[in-house]
Amino acid sequence: MRIFLLTAVLAAIVTGSAHAASYDDPKALVTALYQPYTHGDPPADLPGFYSDGLKAMFAKHQQLSQITGVGLPPKPVTSSDDEFDPFVNAKHYLMLDLTISDAVINGDHAVVGVSYKNFDHPTVLSVSLTKSPDGWKVDDIASLGADQHWLLSWLLTYDPMGIH
Repeated sequence: MRIFLLTAVLAAIVTGSAHAASYDDPKALVTALYQPYTHGDPPADLPGFYSDGLKAMFAKHQQLSQITGVGLPPKPVTSSDDEFDPFVNAKHYLMLDLTISDAVINGDHAVVGVSYKNFDHPTVLSVSLTKSPDGWKVDDIASLGADQHWLLSWLLTYDPMGIH
């Protein structure tokens, strides 16, 4: 029993420290973000990777959806039960051939390209990051694949299909 508790505590510490980490390199942040997906698990705290601006967009979208009653708000993904995860663009996934490009940095802004196959479906994303006092944070995501074109900030602002 003690071994089980010790293992659980160590796992919590390791998992918690990964979410609270400050990333000085945008590619390192994106790599850390995708690491759990490669083992079939979503990150435990995606909002911890988000910029304040992106968090505010999620909050505003949720507030407007509750006021107008239109669409269900996309939530920052915190569990596998959530519908919309912009990093895998699917509820179910089997990530194969993950490639994360080197960051293109311009001052306090950076872009990192991500490509993978979800089952046999190829996906190409561009992750926009901004540097904050806490390190690099995800500020927006664009899907650039052959059949899925969207920009997360646009979906949160206009919600044309009531994404959830």
